[in-house]
Amino acid sequence: MHDDAGKPESTTPDKTTAASLKRKAAKLSKDAVSIAGKTATLVGDLNGDGKVDEEDAKIARDHVASALSAGAEEAGKLAKSVARTPLTKDVASYAAIGAAIAIPLPVVGPAIGAAVGAGFGLFRNMKRTPQDAQEVSEPSADPLAELERLHTLKEKGILTDEEFLAQKRKLLK
Repeated sequence: MHDDAGKPESTTPDKTTAASLKRKAAKLSKDAVSIAGKTATLVGDLNGDGKVDEEDAKIARDHVASALSAGAEEAGKLAKSVARTPLTKDVASYAAIGAAIAIPLPVVGPAIGAAVGAGFGLFRNMKRTPQDAQEVSEPSADPLAELERLHTLKEKGILTDEEFLAQKRKLLK
């Protein structure tokens, strides 16, 4: 825009407008700080006493410790169940054999030998039949429960009558 003399008009606000804007900005800033403080209190006040203090920190720490403990327990259970699988047993045993065989070979070394052995263990596990997997699984401590499990496998057609009888004889010895 231009004034009557053809000069560009000033785009700066007058002093009263600038002062008014500063006051509004200061108020907004103060309100934002107040809202942030109230929000922090609402979120952080775990015991409901209206303030965030050491007691709230202790409650939060206890919750975190409890959650970590539960997570670690679940991870342990998962690790144990994975360690009991035939796949894990095959891979681990073949990796150990591969590492032991490769120790005297300077070019190969135990790490590569273990990797190759683990591959053979994986391959062996993939070629396993359901009956082979049955033989690898740990026997139940309760012979009656084991016999019932074998019967269920026979009923499902996983075991033949001969396989069932052979397993039954082995179990009752």
